Amino acid sequence: YTPRHVPFLYYSYVAANPSRCAEHVVDYAQSFAADLASGAYRYMWITPNICDDMHDCSLQVADAWLQKTVTQIQASDAYKNGGAIFILFDEGSSRLPGATADLATLVVSPKLVSSGFTSQTPYNHASYLATVEDIFGMPRLETTQDATAMDEFFQLR
Repeated sequence: YTPRHVPFLYYSYVAANPSRCAEHVVDYAQSFAADLASGAYRYMWITPNICDDMHDCSLQVADAWLQKTVTQIQASDAYKNGGAIFILFDEGSSRLPGATADLATLVVSPKLVSSGFTSQTPYNHASYLATVEDIFGMPRLETTQDATAMDEFFQLR
């Protein structure tokens, strides 16, 4: 992967602390399966390498990587017990039919309101961050104070 795709490296308390960085920013290929199986983490950020994210390789390569990764996550106990997968694209030049933005986001969860749920609400990357902050009971950052959280997707108990 390229470091510019890992948002946590932009926080000095992560990047400036080599032991914290080494503990929390880990190589996907070496630790994903074990970390997922351990059930120790409530949140995992996965950044594909520049081949698997469609920058340097074909759609077929990226699609195969995403299918394998999502299948592994869906087989985990954490996912089965209310987990969620957010697939966020950070760029785009075409719109999906009916979409009002160029950036696609997919939400996959056993806690969706309904199978195939779609929303007419415009969301952005701040919405995702606000959703994560709300899920974990964290205070909102200044940049997410007015963001719309994506809670309409989920059955809240």
